[in-house]
Amino acid sequence: MTAATTRRPRRSRYSEAEQAERAAHDAHVSAVADQVLTDPAAVAQLIRQLGGSCTSPRVLRYSLRNQILVHTQARDRGIALVDVDSVRGWRQRGRGVRRGERGLRIVAPMGTDAAADTPEGAEAQPADPVAESTGRPLFRMVSVFDISQTDGADNAADNAAGNAGGPEELTGHAATTADVGAAAQLPGDIHHTALTEEITRREYRIVWSVRDPADPVTPLDVRVDHTARIVDLPHELLLGPDTDRAAGLSVGMAQILTHRPTATGAGAR
Repeated sequence: MTAATTRRPRRSRYSEAEQAERAAHDAHVSAVADQVLTDPAAVAQLIRQLGGSCTSPRVLRYSLRNQILVHTQARDRGIALVDVDSVRGWRQRGRGVRRGERGLRIVAPMGTDAAADTPEGAEAQPADPVAESTGRPLFRMVSVFDISQTDGADNAADNAAGNAGGPEELTGHAATTADVGAAAQLPGDIHHTALTEEITRREYRIVWSVRDPADPVTPLDVRVDHTARIVDLPHELLLGPDTDRAAGLSVGMAQILTHRPTATGAGAR
């Protein structure tokens, strides 16, 4: 009879001090994102900037919280955000993250209570922490890197070898039909679609209503009824720049994320 084997716990590549430092850093960047989410003007400005400078479908499809996380970290570190991916994702795309580069932290689902890890090859779509309170999905902070932090295919193998594995790695994936299709879309349409889908997943309905012509319309003129679960945006935004349209949707989404209903208050479910 074969003796039972005991699986040794996986050792972290980081020391306790390094893990504590990373936890503190994650708490800081999360607090910054939370602060931005409570300020409609800051949300609108950030999304305008992101939509005007970044054309990466991957970034534009991130949840609003992760867009804020990745944008604020890149801005504070002087990185002109272009396109991001995990270490493994860049390796599959023929590039390698340079040794010593520090990743941009985002939130990603890592399976559920029944399956702790994202399946190999699956896209780990970043999410926001509202769903974390349900106790069903599992989430953690992971690192992604901008293309400016990578080298081309000639140095990919050496750089990937020095950065492979570890807690910071977000599951990468090869290009899919959806990726190819998204690349053919205009960035503004991708951004609009992603934000619309995020609001819809929260079971809110989007309404584009005409405002009083005498009143100036801005992306801040968004009304969210949490009881009726309606996000009411000015129809005039549909006629303006893509960045204003995305900013308006983001302001509505931010109000949803920061809404905390009480058991007896309006909007409780």
